[in-house]
Amino acid sequence: MSAERALVVGTVRDILAAHEPFVLGAGRAWDARLWAALAGAGLTGVGLPEAAGGSGGELADAVAVVGTLAAGAGAVPVAEQLLVAGPALLAADLPLPP
Repeated sequence: MSAERALVVGTVRDILAAHEPFVLGAGRAWDARLWAALAGAGLTGVGLPEAAGGSGGELADAVAVVGTLAAGAGAVPVAEQLLVAGPALLAADLPLPP
């Protein structure tokens, strides 16, 4: 693992460790506080070009973020953002959400 990717994974782990476990349920589809912390650290744009509003990095960096959040049971739509919606928006020449 590259030093940069290890730093990203460590940051995700630190953010997860600072949040209480989140229980999904009716009306609780995802953890908005965890998402806000990830967004504040630039982790909701990893693997997406900086010029388009992402955080830069490689697809493997995005996969590392997704895997780390999955392993930590992070209830956020990061896989959808980094691996599906973000690339689809860029392919359609549409802007990434802020």
